[in-house]
Amino acid sequence: MNFLSRIKAFLEKPSNAVTQMEGEAGQILGLIKSVIDPELNVNIVDLGLIRSVEKIEDRFIVKMTLTTRGCPVGPILVEEAEKAAQRLGHKVEVILTWEPPWTVDDISPDGKAIIDGGGEQSVFDELARDDLTRDDLTRDDLEHS
Repeated sequence: MNFLSRIKAFLEKPSNAVTQMEGEAGQILGLIKSVIDPELNVNIVDLGLIRSVEKIEDRFIVKMTLTTRGCPVGPILVEEAEKAAQRLGHKVEVILTWEPPWTVDDISPDGKAIIDGGGEQSVFDELARDDLTRDDLTRDDLEHS
């Protein structure tokens, strides 16, 4: 299988948010954790935006999503994730994927704790009960729930 075929096969695999990995992929994921979503003040790993990190031939491919297709900071987050991951000296490419779409279920427990601020009533309990996504919320809903 040639390089392009391997990339295509990798991108077509079903994926879920990852927050922990072993080896070099885990080190890259740790570096990406330094990238913070400025709207929610949560790192993009705990926010559930990283779908996978895989070594293909001489490079690492990071599959990443965004909370919405129109995310105004999306291009910046992708660029910052790539820069952070390259600090180990490896070739790294960050590729956006929209399948499966991001939902609040992708946020790690640590990410949810940061967003909730330790309050008794969780915004995520409300989301789970109403089957809403972040697209259904306004900033005011997140800050005052």
